[in-house]
Amino acid sequence: MNDKSVDILLSSYNGFPYIEEQIESLFNQTYRNITIFVRDDGSSDGTLQYLKKLSLKDTRIRLIDNQCGNLGPARSFLECLRFSDADYVMFCDQDDVWLKNKVEKSVKVLEQISNSKPSLVYTDLEVVDSSLKTIHKSFFERHKLEPTPIFSQLLVQNSVTGCTVIFNQKLRDLLLLKTPDFIVMHDWWVALVAYLYGNVGYVNEPLIKYRQHSNNAVGSISGLSLLKKRCSTYSKITNLYDDPTKQAIELAKFCSYVGTDGGLVPKKNEYGVLNKYLSFISGGVIARASIMLTSDYSKSTFIRNFIFKVFFIFFSKKITFDIL
Repeated sequence: MNDKSVDILLSSYNGFPYIEEQIESLFNQTYRNITIFVRDDGSSDGTLQYLKKLSLKDTRIRLIDNQCGNLGPARSFLECLRFSDADYVMFCDQDDVWLKNKVEKSVKVLEQISNSKPSLVYTDLEVVDSSLKTIHKSFFERHKLEPTPIFSQLLVQNSVTGCTVIFNQKLRDLLLLKTPDFIVMHDWWVALVAYLYGNVGYVNEPLIKYRQHSNNAVGSISGLSLLKKRCSTYSKITNLYDDPTKQAIELAKFCSYVGTDGGLVPKKNEYGVLNKYLSFISGGVIARASIMLTSDYSKSTFIRNFIFKVFFIFFSKKITFDIL
């Protein structure tokens, strides 16, 4: 089973307290044919020094030094893609711990759904604290997320966590055709492209200990803490609803740019869902109300969905755009 090569792409940033434990969990994988590409995004602690020493001792670690400076996690992970040439690709956060069979199980499921199309598989996560003690056995249950959303739901709420994904060469090559000018996060973008052009599979099992601590870039906070973080200013509130729209515009631009290159054509139903969403966003309140009240563009719980629709209808910024 180890004949297919797997590149694990890790973007580090001041991760010294946890990165050693994470990389050890990668070395302990039951699937052996792996290479770990690490791009440091401008660490000021001992992270980069540790990685340099480790790369000299173990050829499985390869440092990416492309002089791009600090890009932030989303851009940094997409930059890492440019250096991968393996059969399969996985994203890896610096502070988690992978279960020993994570790569093996992910490869197995991907090979079941993968064919000539771009294909992606993602899994559940066990949410743990900084000492790896369980907070919740399931990320999806904790956040009451739909683990296998339809495309119209994915457009407005992401359910695919980057550190759980594995995808094939076909999807990687597609993603590299055009870098979007704006994305919310790399995992959401990759999932949207996979939904539009290929096959997506889900493993209903946590294969990773998703560590939560004070310096998480995204993380798994909930309840009042999440509300406080996301709604502390008016601009943050409006960005919650405007950012997915801007990302949807980038997705349409991506489709227009790709065209039919290499026979790549977006799926008819999903492409129609995207176009319907975009056809209303440059309009006023009545147009936005029409799409929100007569469509499946929705979030995963009643409260989230209600707030989303209210803000989308009444507070969304009017956005004009040109796809071409």
